[in-house]
Amino acid sequence: MNTTRLTYFLAFFFVFGLFSCENSVPNNNSNHNMNDYIPGTVISVDYPETRMDTNNVENYFSERISDPFQWLEDDKSTETANWVKAQNKATYSYIDQIPYRDAIANRLEDLWNYEKFSSPFK
Repeated sequence: MNTTRLTYFLAFFFVFGLFSCENSVPNNNSNHNMNDYIPGTVISVDYPETRMDTNNVENYFSERISDPFQWLEDDKSTETANWVKAQNKATYSYIDQIPYRDAIANRLEDLWNYEKFSSPFK
């Protein structure tokens, strides 16, 4: 899972660099073009229901603090696992609808796919 997070972090980080880079190599591999994006386009997301446990109240230094989502801290429970699966389904359904996602992926591949040199070794 850490590799997946790192991959998404790197992809997110380099997306900003895409807009400042000159596209010297045309890419015809994508059905979508970043220039085809219409600002203000709304992609709807169907978020899963998240249970709130209103009975969970902790006492910290004489202050009563409600933590209705503490049940999500148990990463080994089946309820949390099902919630995470539902969140991932909602997330990927949104990500898959981004019209210029393929163009970004192809541009990143073009930027990262260059001849690399290293020190000689035995």
